[in-house]
Amino acid sequence: MSTTPPKQPSQGAASPSEPITTTRERILEAGAAIVHAKGFNNTGLKEVLDASGVPKGSFYFYFKNKEAFGLELIDHHLAFFAANPGALLMDRDKPPLERLGNFIDWFREFYRDKGFCLGCPVGNLIQEMSDLSPPFREKLGKAMEGLNRGMAHVLAEAKERGDIGPDLDPVEAFGLASAALTGNLSTTYLSALFAGAGLPQPFSPEVLAQLDRGRLPCTLLPARPGD
Repeated sequence: MSTTPPKQPSQGAASPSEPITTTRERILEAGAAIVHAKGFNNTGLKEVLDASGVPKGSFYFYFKNKEAFGLELIDHHLAFFAANPGALLMDRDKPPLERLGNFIDWFREFYRDKGFCLGCPVGNLIQEMSDLSPPFREKLGKAMEGLNRGMAHVLAEAKERGDIGPDLDPVEAFGLASAALTGNLSTTYLSALFAGAGLPQPFSPEVLAQLDRGRLPCTLLPARPGD
């Protein structure tokens, strides 16, 4: 499955005639890539501004401070995911479980393109910033609630169609699938680390084959009666 990678930040200084949103997006795109690779606290504003080609004074025209910038990064990531895997998940021309599989496939390719090394940009912020900043914690919590609702809604559609068992709780099933997908990525990342270090694989070939197909979370959903 082919995917379109995130746009790379444009270079060069903003002209006075450029719309404000264009310069803001350049800063956010550059910052998103750097924070994804290094973490929020390890990213300096100068580094972001150098990458985006925007002078320091202009940064504070768009963002009150670094924390405000970080909070807008969350929106930036969510908009990107809504337009890409989110569109696959909401494609009503396809049955719900196929949409769920396409959603997982997209993430598999997204992380594969990055060598399974950077993790989820939103998940990384949850781990790094939730304990340090109440505004981050609140906004990231709402982001995850929105994702939970979307995934649970797709599973509820599948349940209504009889594609999965009638006793399935869509919210609980989403939690299981989400945990499995996260574990999928972590296992693949560990496998790559062991391979890079020339160490024996800690996982069986059967597990790695499932992970490579990217559908392990889907196999955990209970089948409908008679299947």
